[in-house]
Amino acid sequence: MKNIESIAFDLDRTLYDRFSTLRAIASLMTREHPEWFRESLSAYALGELLAKADYWLIYGGWEAVYHCLNDLAVFRNDPGFAAFRSYILDDGFKRVAVPYPGAAELLDGLRKQGSRLGLITNGTGARQRQKLALLGLDAAFDAVLISGEFGAAKPDVSIFREMSRRLETPPERLAFVGDSPETDILGANRAGMVSVRVKTSPYWGTTPGRKAAYELW
Repeated sequence: MKNIESIAFDLDRTLYDRFSTLRAIASLMTREHPEWFRESLSAYALGELLAKADYWLIYGGWEAVYHCLNDLAVFRNDPGFAAFRSYILDDGFKRVAVPYPGAAELLDGLRKQGSRLGLITNGTGARQRQKLALLGLDAAFDAVLISGEFGAAKPDVSIFREMSRRLETPPERLAFVGDSPETDILGANRAGMVSVRVKTSPYWGTTPGRKAAYELW
C-alpha cells in the first residue's frame, strides 16, 4: 500500500480477540455458576458453543446468542437473559478481555514509523472506551470515533469522513482495517479510503461495495 499516511482500525474482531475472551468467560461461568449449566457440559464445550453462537450470530446481538444457547439445551437452570448478559459484559469481560496477540506491538510500531492512527467502532461510548482501557489500547490512537458518541454508525460514510478530517489525511491516503464487509469495508469504500479486511469473521459474498482492496488472513 503506497502513499498511505494514516491507518484507522475497527475494534471488535479486529484488535479485540472477542472469541478467545468468550472462551475464557465460559471457563469462569462454569466454575462460578455451575448450577446454570447441564452437568455433562464441560467448560471447554461451553466455550466453543459460546464462541460459535457469537460467531454465527454477529448481526443478532447478545439476545440472539442467548437464545441460540437456550435452543442447544445448554442451560440446566436458566439464569435468564439479563443475568447471562450481565455476567459476560459486566463481570467476566473485565477479568479476561484480551487483544489479539501482537495488536499493541503493531500499533506501537506503526506509530514509530510515522503513521497517524485512528479507531472507528460501533457501540456505546462507555462500553467501547472501557474495552480500550481493559485491553491497554486507550492511548494507542490519535483519534477515536465511537458511534454512540458521534451519532452515526458504520457503514454511514459520515463517521469515516470525520476520521479523515481528524487525522488530517485525505481519504485516498488513509487505510481502514476491519473484519466486516457490511460495516467496515462498505463504509471505507464509500468514503474513498483504502479498505483492508482481516478475515476473522464468517462473512461471505462480494456484493458491490463490500469487496476490500486488500485481505489479510
